[in-house]
Amino acid sequence: MKILVVTLSIFVAGCVPWPHRANLTPSVAGVLLAEGNPKVDSPLRIVASDPGNKDAPCDGKSHEFKTTNEGRFYGPPVRTFRFFMVIMGHTLFPWAVCVKQDGVWTPLYQEKTYTLGNTGPWFLVEMSCHDVACETKKNLQPTPELIESLGERNE
Repeated sequence: MKILVVTLSIFVAGCVPWPHRANLTPSVAGVLLAEGNPKVDSPLRIVASDPGNKDAPCDGKSHEFKTTNEGRFYGPPVRTFRFFMVIMGHTLFPWAVCVKQDGVWTPLYQEKTYTLGNTGPWFLVEMSCHDVACETKKNLQPTPELIESLGERNE
């Protein structure tokens, strides 16, 4: 009986000891063009931006990758380990995709993703960037086969 009461108390509190890896950003895939031509071997990074540092969206925990010969790219999600799972945590995840131009990281696209738990954005953001303007679409159910094929862009 005591175990049941303790267990229910934990669940009601909305904080469950559940070790897990949480996404701080979604995964991103797309194409980067400049004046209609693919930007080849252009350094990119997906960044879990620090919400307290709004002047530096390209600083924070990140993954770096490059565009292919066709200007295509794939960036896996930035992840972290968490011991507790917060239910109804109402968490905001600020993130950015940045491009390195003249040795300086510049934001190409920025967003804040809202989730009800602390597991983070689970989806794939498909991007089409022409010069400095990006169009995006969320793929809420990317298949493992799609993610595997996108990952081959970074090899």
